[in-house]
Amino acid sequence: MDPLKEERVAQALRTLAEVTAKRDQAEAEHRATVLQALEAGASWRRVAEIGHVSQDTIRRWKHGEEK
Repeated sequence: MDPLKEERVAQALRTLAEVTAKRDQAEAEHRATVLQALEAGASWRRVAEIGHVSQDTIRRWKHGEEK
């Protein structure tokens, strides 16, 4: 592979790793916020609606289950 192409590929992979890490952090914060809303007394339906997540997913999160 030519050196210029190798550098572009390496940069693209570094960028992908950074974006993935940010996404994972955002997902963890989203999950924690959803669970906090439930603990505060919000209804499952309302949390699902506002959080754009299914009630089944919320149930799995609440019980510590993964996909």
